[in-house]
Amino acid sequence: MRKNEMRFSDLAEDYLSQPSEKYGRKKSHVAKIRVKQLCDDFGHRWVHEIDETDVNRFFRNVRKKDIANATFNTYVTYYRAVMHYGRDVLHCVEYVPKVKLLKETPRVEFYEPWAWKALEAQLDPLRRDIALFALLHGLRKSNVNLMRLDWIDRNLEYVLIPGWAGKNDKLNEVPLVDESKEIVTRRLKGIRELEEKFSWLPPVEHLFAQTTGQKKSLGKPLAQVTSRSWRAARKRAGLPPGMRFHSLRHTFATWHKRAGTDDRVLQQLGGWESPKSMDRYAHVTSPERREAANNITNLLEEGSQL
Repeated sequence: MRKNEMRFSDLAEDYLSQPSEKYGRKKSHVAKIRVKQLCDDFGHRWVHEIDETDVNRFFRNVRKKDIANATFNTYVTYYRAVMHYGRDVLHCVEYVPKVKLLKETPRVEFYEPWAWKALEAQLDPLRRDIALFALLHGLRKSNVNLMRLDWIDRNLEYVLIPGWAGKNDKLNEVPLVDESKEIVTRRLKGIRELEEKFSWLPPVEHLFAQTTGQKKSLGKPLAQVTSRSWRAARKRAGLPPGMRFHSLRHTFATWHKRAGTDDRVLQQLGGWESPKSMDRYAHVTSPERREAANNITNLLEEGSQL
């Protein structure tokens, strides 16, 4: 074996062990997920043997998933990061096959109340609870689907999401509302009943664990929330393909803005790192804007009385 030869799985492990260039912290949860997905395909391969055919095949399969262009671009970003690390730092690869980023639309897709109700009515109970919890708190899909029981306050006052599970590596304390408390209580009850029925199961670690279905899946979180089942529910609800799970996060922000929630408070509730993130919701009509819009009608009424 030549000195600079390395399997992709070893390269990926070495890359993830390094602090991020932007923040100097451990790699994010998203980085770990994307790199693992790359390893599922390339892990056993020698890095220098991975060519355009292999890379194009991988990204063709990614495109077949029901994901937004921005999500596709995260695959590209971490593919480039790992391979460039291998080329520039470890010198185990000379050529990195190119992959183009897709154009990202600046439009923010969100569910109107009627659209959410239509989708909610078509989802199975587990996905419905996952989606509703995400909507109530503006959480990303992985933060809900993979929510651990030890993140939940014993008094059901909040959920404490550790930094490694977030996008910006910051601890996020999410205050629970009445409806999300009901979801937690219902899921905990289901877990207790599952463990009583199947004593051979290992201890359940995730709140949104599967409590029905195949035995091999019991007690485990869903492998895919937005699977064929999700897409079929969205189609039955009469919603377009552009309405994705992440649209629930935009819905959370949009509805809060409409209700008059201050941008600073909204940023904290949703766990956004920068105030600039609120700019994408600047178009939403807040109570203050509705009141201001009426000012001109007041002037028209005054003019008609002259």
